[in-house]
Amino acid sequence: MEGSKKITLKAARTNAGFTLEDVAIIMMLSINTVSSWENNKTCPDTSQFERLCRLYRAAVGDIILP
Repeated sequence: MEGSKKITLKAARTNAGFTLEDVAIIMMLSINTVSSWENNKTCPDTSQFERLCRLYRAAVGDIILP
């Protein structure tokens, strides 16, 4: 997407209208896991990241990872 800005995982989640709990339930993960990703403590693996991008309706290249 030309001229798009890169955003954080948290921004992508909130822009898509999801809470941490929503994402944890949908992804079948703990809230702590999703929170750790958003706070740059851990990183989702490739398949988890691609799934998040689909869920958030964001391009893989638009989301910043640590």
